[in-house]
Amino acid sequence: MRRVFGFLVRGYFRIALWSFFQRIEVEGLDQVPSAGPVLFVSNHANAFIDPFLIQQRVRRRIVFTAKSTLLRDPLLRFVMWSLGVIALHRRQDQALGADPKANRASLERCLRLLARGRALCIFPEGQSHSEPAMRSFKLGAARLALDYQALHPEGPPLRVVPVGLYYERKQRFRSTAWARFGSPLDLSTWRAAHPQGTVRDLSRRLELEVRRLQVDFDSVRDRQTFHFVADLLASDGRAPVQLGQEKRASAWGPGHLTTIRETRAALRSLDAQRLASIEREVERYRRKLRRLGVSPAEVFLPLRPGRAGFFLLRELELFLVGLPLRLWGTLNHWLPFWLVRGLTQRMAKDDDQVASTATFLALPIFPLFYGLQTAAVAWLAGAPLAVLYLVSLPYTGAVALLHRDRSGSAWRRSLTFLRLARFPAVQARLVAEGREILAAVRAVRENVARHYPELVLDLEDPRAREISWTGGKGANLAQTRQRGFPVPSARLVTSTAYRAFAPDSITGRIEELQRIGAGDMDAVRRIAAEIRDEIHRAPIPAPLLERVHETVAPLVERGPVAVRSSSTQEDLAGAAFAGQHDTFLHLTTVPQVLDKLRGCYASLWEERAVRYRLEKGFDLGEASMALVIQSMVTAEVAGVAFSVHPVTGSLDQVLVNAAYGLGETVVSGEGEVDQFVVDRESGEILESRIEPKSYRLDGSAAGGVVKVAVTESEAQRACLTPIQLRQVSELAQSAERALGFPQDIEWAFQGGDLFLLQSRPISAIPPRWTRDESAERFPNPMTPLTWEFTRDGFHESLNYSFELMGLPTFHGAWFEQFDGYIYGNQNAVELYARAQGLDREALVDFAALERYLSGPYGWARELPGTWMRDLDRYLLALGRLQAVQLERLEVPELWAHVLDIDRVGREYFRPNIAISLTQGALHRLLFGLVQAIVGP
Repeated sequence: MRRVFGFLVRGYFRIALWSFFQRIEVEGLDQVPSAGPVLFVSNHANAFIDPFLIQQRVRRRIVFTAKSTLLRDPLLRFVMWSLGVIALHRRQDQALGADPKANRASLERCLRLLARGRALCIFPEGQSHSEPAMRSFKLGAARLALDYQALHPEGPPLRVVPVGLYYERKQRFRSTAWARFGSPLDLSTWRAAHPQGTVRDLSRRLELEVRRLQVDFDSVRDRQTFHFVADLLASDGRAPVQLGQEKRASAWGPGHLTTIRETRAALRSLDAQRLASIEREVERYRRKLRRLGVSPAEVFLPLRPGRAGFFLLRELELFLVGLPLRLWGTLNHWLPFWLVRGLTQRMAKDDDQVASTATFLALPIFPLFYGLQTAAVAWLAGAPLAVLYLVSLPYTGAVALLHRDRSGSAWRRSLTFLRLARFPAVQARLVAEGREILAAVRAVRENVARHYPELVLDLEDPRAREISWTGGKGANLAQTRQRGFPVPSARLVTSTAYRAFAPDSITGRIEELQRIGAGDMDAVRRIAAEIRDEIHRAPIPAPLLERVHETVAPLVERGPVAVRSSSTQEDLAGAAFAGQHDTFLHLTTVPQVLDKLRGCYASLWEERAVRYRLEKGFDLGEASMALVIQSMVTAEVAGVAFSVHPVTGSLDQVLVNAAYGLGETVVSGEGEVDQFVVDRESGEILESRIEPKSYRLDGSAAGGVVKVAVTESEAQRACLTPIQLRQVSELAQSAERALGFPQDIEWAFQGGDLFLLQSRPISAIPPRWTRDESAERFPNPMTPLTWEFTRDGFHESLNYSFELMGLPTFHGAWFEQFDGYIYGNQNAVELYARAQGLDREALVDFAALERYLSGPYGWARELPGTWMRDLDRYLLALGRLQAVQLERLEVPELWAHVLDIDRVGREYFRPNIAISLTQGALHRLLFGLVQAIVGP
């Protein structure tokens, strides 16, 4: 019986999807395995529509999971029962009847289903939403996948298929939907490659794969702008389409939106001012077309009367031919249709609920009206005609819907023709403006395409700041050099050069390394050695050879250089890669430099680097290498410095390690080094540990480095004077202020001058829990429930605000509960307060003030518009919440009301921390301006 009802429900939802969406596009169906256990992992953007959109074109029967609270609704319970949906009991739904202990049975059911070779689908975001960007994944899907693999190590491997769902306008009737299936991830292969990989590691990997298939936007306005640009690009603007064919000509999908987004990101790094100018022109043009009621495709229509007349006659003929059936279908369906529509508008609380609400309302309403109408026909005309009438109802409804689409678009195009034909000068101006914008957009694409493949860049080049081009080390050096730090001259060989150099024969071996993983280090060692051998044997392509020779020769003529590896996966806040790749010092000729290129490229596949990459969960196939060819500093003393103490977590102390000669002694850890702890504010030496140093590293005239013995007196004394130590401390702090986060720097003294050789974010800083920040906010102990709401809402606002302000993502807890009291992570508070520091000396230049503020605070300009746009929605939500009569609610309903308040509050207060931080920063700015004008 369940199978019969399941068949009927699936059939109904197929019809419902066809009715609600005018176009459904599916990509990557060939990626779906035809047999064996499969776990589909998808974003959740449109409530109950999502599972049926996934199932619609997949030939395999998929079992879905859903939150258990949906079972409270009788209709939903029937649908879930007929489809075999597995209920998941969420801890936050306990007040609504969820039983987290029952999740054990749900998990076992999922595992049994996969063990039988079935297909299962989970939405790891946890719930549907209407936000412009995908939410972070919860861990359930990854935990289920790893549990299955652990229980069935010898069985058929579980393959996880990422799915990206995207809706043009999910709340609009007869819009477009896309389902995109990605390449399946074999869990046995992933586990072999990541033997130490955690549930969180796998969840992050799955989240990344799904993000690649859908489209994230920073805001609703961004989404509208991207759609408009996609329409404009698809309409082309060069070759006019025929009247009636502009819809086909302007078809686009999520892939186009992703390309536009990536191009915009690239232009932002190349020329942010140019990007802002183009965005203003696009927005102005979009608003103008919206006021006229004209789409981008329609602007470029050839409005010749003869062609337009033929189009109108053809559409009129089709309209008249289909009109009787449309009238009959409309007559039979208008009452249930408008009833469903009216109830949907009243019941759907958000955009992601519109289609689902309409679909479930139609499930009882349309059959009810069909039955009543058929009974009336049987009473009036007899049973035979009633049966014929009942059979015809779905077909006449479909004809009416198709006729509505066709005639509606024809009517709209006709109105467009009449509007523009009356004022040809207006259309000519719109066409000219559109083509100007298109030319600008195409120029941007060509500019990005032309500049990104550069083989060698200078440190001053704005493109050098992109990690994907110049690696972590190169990008950090470019940032510091461009901010005025004493960084020695350098040339950056981009990752494009590595990809041009790398022999094709290593691709298969890299894939084999990924499959094997860190579990079999003997095999990793062997394959990595084979890859290095291939790289050492490979010829350097002529264009790269010529370009490096051309740009590096002037550098070598001025003195020795160092060739440093700069992987695209190193020097990140969570993965420093320090010491994993090779560096070659004191090279004196161009041939030596060219020879060491291969050495640096080969070091990408050193056993230690491969193991580190696997343990961190990086994809080996995405690893690439850029190079830094930098003038050598003939160092008397060199070392490293941390702008905050990385061991104790003290933010008031700088940790400095130093040794005689080149800093490689300190970086490699092979020799004895002096260690100092310096007070950040006063420069006072708080601690010092002087080690007996037996040698120093110096450059060799023949190239390379040599060990030189030091005198007894040098060995026993500190290699840095107090003045030099203060200079190093100030340099580390300056790098932190410039780059916005604590830094780990490499430095060197030559002839009394201090140079910055490298700067990277400190990988981890211990938390420091105090009541300093939290006592005023949370003076008393808090109940676990209150703290759960407060903590989750606060951290959501925190991360949203930091992203809005362009600050580094915060990893960890800002507040935490100990013995009922709330403690603040004082290290985090002080670090991010530093990132909001203001350069008061720059404020005296009033002409540059706007440019100064437009960087970290430019987003604030959009707040008034965002506020006015969202104000009505918030007021309506508050009115709806205030109208609830709490005394009449049962406990489950009361809990649902609490969750509703929490949802509205979270959305409203999301930018609150950014506003608060900005208010404080602008207050300090105003105070600084007053001081600059009238004096202290």
